Amino acid sequence: MSRERYSKFIEGLDLQQIYLVNLSCSRQVDVEGERWYVDLRPEFRGVDSGKSEEIRVEARLRASAHEQKVQMMVVDATFMLVYHSASDTDFDDEIKEIFLKSNPPLNIWPYAREVISSMTTRMGFPPLIIEPYKVY
Repeated sequence: MSRERYSKFIEGLDLQQIYLVNLSCSRQVDVEGERWYVDLRPEFRGVDSGKSEEIRVEARLRASAHEQKVQMMVVDATFMLVYHSASDTDFDDEIKEIFLKSNPPLNIWPYAREVISSMTTRMGFPPLIIEPYKVY
């Protein structure tokens, strides 16, 4: 794919909404003073809205903290991102593959970090600090 084609597509794209669809949290055990291992699993998928000018992306992030082999807590959050496209470039499979790997993760990451940090604090644990999302 040409860089110009993708740039034209992104130039005509506006993020209109981000909202939380689902949130599930659970605290499994009490462990204090241990070093945690954090497992963060993001998933991004396009959702057909039926509107040619609208692109919807479901972002699911599951964060779990482990101490050795014991799972301590899980936060599972699903967000919806709604984009409006004024571009005449089609949202075909080639563009979709590149787009889903770069734009939605960057757009959702601050919201996901806040939810995960807040929920772990509310469960009585120190807030999980999630690294910034990096695009290479």
